[in-house]
Amino acid sequence: DNTRFLPIGYDCWDKDIKYLNYPKKYIWSFIGSYKNNRKRDLTILDQLKPNFYGQTRHYENAEILNSSIFVFCPKGLYNVETSRTYTASICGAIPIILCSNEEWNEIYPYYDIEPPWLHTNSVENIVSIINELLANPQELYKIQKNIIKWTSDIKKEIYLNINNTVTK
Repeated sequence: DNTRFLPIGYDCWDKDIKYLNYPKKYIWSFIGSYKNNRKRDLTILDQLKPNFYGQTRHYENAEILNSSIFVFCPKGLYNVETSRTYTASICGAIPIILCSNEEWNEIYPYYDIEPPWLHTNSVENIVSIINELLANPQELYKIQKNIIKWTSDIKKEIYLNINNTVTK
């Protein structure tokens, strides 16, 4: 009862970023290195254009993510939890996490409010999900709005949890 999860990268959540700027320049983006299976995964995703993937300078990240409809979020070094998902959410993009249901269930159901991010176990499924949502703009917009609402709600929840703990 006294344990709360604090999402990764919370210290950078207060940047002044425009939500849902349109039109988006990229269908999807990925900022990071090509470790593990990422090069193969990015080759599969590359059929969806325009896109951006590669390494950047830190000051370029918000602009790229803010210009993306989706953000590809593979696992980090140890598990599925990375700051990429939170940064994407803050920038008004839709994170799509490459993970199994078991990996998802190890972390996200334990949050005070479970994130509305998309997740699937294969890059091929990610391509299908993106194509389906691009063909259904109303559903796409609904998911974007849910992510923005979650971002706002979880920030409030974190503040309340910290405030309640400190003032006890």
